[in-house]
Amino acid sequence: MVRNETDMLLAKKAGVIKADADAHQICMDICTIVKGCVFEWCLTDGKIEIRETLSRILSAYLRRYMK
Repeated sequence: MVRNETDMLLAKKAGVIKADADAHQICMDICTIVKGCVFEWCLTDGKIEIRETLSRILSAYLRRYMK
């Protein structure tokens, strides 16, 4: 198991994320979001604020899984 998925399972055990959340699916989605942001950053020749964009999108995505 990859580290991110292990961390997500620990967050689930600690009650940070909902018990019915699929840790594997969350990690796969996060990977896709990150790749999409990096792709967009490349297409704009680095003109987007990638950290701000990632933070905004990941925060919105993860909200549905937080307790």
